[in-house]
Amino acid sequence: MENTIYAVLGRRVREERRAAKLTLEDMAHRAQISSSFLSYIESGRRKASLGTVEKLARALGLDPGDLLTSKEQAAADPAAQAARQFSSLVRNCDAGQTRAILDVARAAAGAIRRR
Repeated sequence: MENTIYAVLGRRVREERRAAKLTLEDMAHRAQISSSFLSYIESGRRKASLGTVEKLARALGLDPGDLLTSKEQAAADPAAQAARQFSSLVRNCDAGQTRAILDVARAAAGAIRRR
């Protein structure tokens, strides 16, 4: 598999699916795509649309950007990784809940910096 964005996507989907202990069929069902299409995506033989990337990410509880970045790239940028994790954390929150979580995070960051 080459190193195109589609190859990175395929590798990341397979890594995350296996980490979640999902079979190809279970993952495909969650993402509302066929298992053969998922297999082609994971092997880099088919290109996924943005809509499909979003479905795959949602099925894994991730932000779509997480699937478009290799683990090595994500590890090299801890601030971006934290932003993606925060985004995943508040994805299903309403605006008030999101503000409350952000306020808590700001207070915690300030306390840590003052040490």
